[in-house]
Amino acid sequence: MRMEKAVIYRIRERGDICKLMHMFKDRLGSLRNGNEYIEQMADKFSRYGIVLCLDVDGDTAAFSAFYCNDHEGQEGYLSMIAVRSGYDGKGIGTRLLSHTEKVCREQGMSSLRLEVNKSNDPAVSFYRKNGFVYTGEQTEKTRFMTKSILEV
Repeated sequence: MRMEKAVIYRIRERGDICKLMHMFKDRLGSLRNGNEYIEQMADKFSRYGIVLCLDVDGDTAAFSAFYCNDHEGQEGYLSMIAVRSGYDGKGIGTRLLSHTEKVCREQGMSSLRLEVNKSNDPAVSFYRKNGFVYTGEQTEKTRFMTKSILEV
C-alpha cells in the first residue's frame, strides 16, 4: 500500500459521524453498545470534538475522534481511534495518531490522554509504541495513558 495516496480530512456533520462509526462497529467494542450510543457519541463529537478520517484510494481506512477543549489544562482527550480490517500493520493508525496529535497542538494542547482497557493488549502495545505512558487507573478494568505532544 502506498501511503502517499492516503488523505486525512475532518468530518463535522452528526449524520456523517454516525455512518462512520457504524462502519467501525466490528473494530471498537464501545460501538457495539447500540444505535442510541452511536447517535449520542456522534452528537457530542459534532458539537464539541474533532473527527478525522484517513482514506486510502477513496476507501475509509481509519478514523479518530478526540477533544481539544481543555484549554486550562491543555490536555486533549483521544476518545476513539480505529483502523479497518485489512489495513492493520500498514502504519495507518500511527499516521492518523500523529495527525491527531498535530491538530491537538494547533488547538493549544500540550498533552494527549486516553483511556484503554487493560486487557486490550494490541491497543496498549500500539499506544506504548507511539509514546504513551500509564498515568493512572480509571477503573479496575481500564487505565489512563498520556503523551506529551509538545514539539521538541
